[in-house]
Amino acid sequence: MLKSLSIKPLYEVSVRDLLKYQKEGCPTIRNSHAGNASLYKLLLSQLGLWDCVWEVTCVHKDINNQPRDMFLKGQRKPLLSYALKQQKGIKHLTPYQRCDDGSTLSSVHVQPLRKLYGSEIITTNSEMLLRFRENIETVFGAVQTYQPSLFGRYVLPCGCMVELSKRDADVYVAKCTHNKATIHRNELAESALGILEELCRLVWEPKGYTPKGGALYSLELVVVCFFLMCYWQFGKKKIYMLSGPDMIKYATQDSFVENVRRAMALLGEVIPHLVPEEVEAFIVPTTLFRFGYPAGCKTSEAVMVSHKTVWNLQKERRSKMKEGLPTDDIERNLILHLRFIEEYGKKWDLFHDPAKDVFFSQHDLLDSGVELQILEEYLDVPFTQLESLLRNLGQMERSLSRTLCSKN
Repeated sequence: MLKSLSIKPLYEVSVRDLLKYQKEGCPTIRNSHAGNASLYKLLLSQLGLWDCVWEVTCVHKDINNQPRDMFLKGQRKPLLSYALKQQKGIKHLTPYQRCDDGSTLSSVHVQPLRKLYGSEIITTNSEMLLRFRENIETVFGAVQTYQPSLFGRYVLPCGCMVELSKRDADVYVAKCTHNKATIHRNELAESALGILEELCRLVWEPKGYTPKGGALYSLELVVVCFFLMCYWQFGKKKIYMLSGPDMIKYATQDSFVENVRRAMALLGEVIPHLVPEEVEAFIVPTTLFRFGYPAGCKTSEAVMVSHKTVWNLQKERRSKMKEGLPTDDIERNLILHLRFIEEYGKKWDLFHDPAKDVFFSQHDLLDSGVELQILEEYLDVPFTQLESLLRNLGQMERSLSRTLCSKN
């Protein structure tokens, strides 16, 4: 029976610490979305940290991954030949969106990651859960019996994910503009298990497969199943969840943690042999680790050097200004580096906006055959310091560009 559950943000660790926790047998896992993988994801995967990709990426909502396009050689290549307009109350899932060659948006983005880093590092959520198929069947069966509302979503064959509405005591309905489905309460668990199998197929072997759709577990049950999977595979260990920009915000909120705790407590009462007594999970803001570049790429290396030079030159400039000494030479040097970053940082930079910009992705790595050059001096820097460094550097460069570059 569950006695305690906590989900807390953790900034006072470094990447080196995470590698140590993983080596010690702790689940140290990222749950990224299918899409273009930005620099921090590639760096962490190259270092050997696990990525359990969440297949249910929403084409419009999960915009940080820009899944509708492939980023390659600084260009945006559209993957869909048809329009996909966002509809109110409906989320379009990437595993169900077909490219012209029969692949899916998810398969296009996830398969290259496995080619680069192997099946030990790159897995998917459904793939991992199905390794414990008997346990998941038991969990879904308990949910169906005691709290079927935790199957709160339904994926229709077209890939539209909608809320599962109750029609009467034991019958639920799901519908979109393309399809409509009816499902009995006693079919929910089997349907949800079928969705796990279908998601695996749509990521790894999508060509020639016709989706059926089915019930999908709620977000809090997704997190519960992830915690259970960690317990079944690693035992009673602290869980380190490596977060992108979103998870560390919503998953640490008291209301969300309480929903997860209630769902876990229910399962702890009815299937205690599958549920740990304690869950201690930490969410680490790994999106802050961006300190690397494509090996052999002189431009990206120079961009990184310019960022560091700007940081050091500005410190020197401030010191001389306090002493009343001239700073003309320093300012000219600053302008050169700031303009270099502005010109060459569009395709590779520390400060790209993943929701808007084209950036260096897994597709570039696979195409070029190069690895990433990791700046090891940052492996031991806690994320709280990385956050401060990135924030201050970004503010400094914007301020200097306004005050110096605009005048010259």
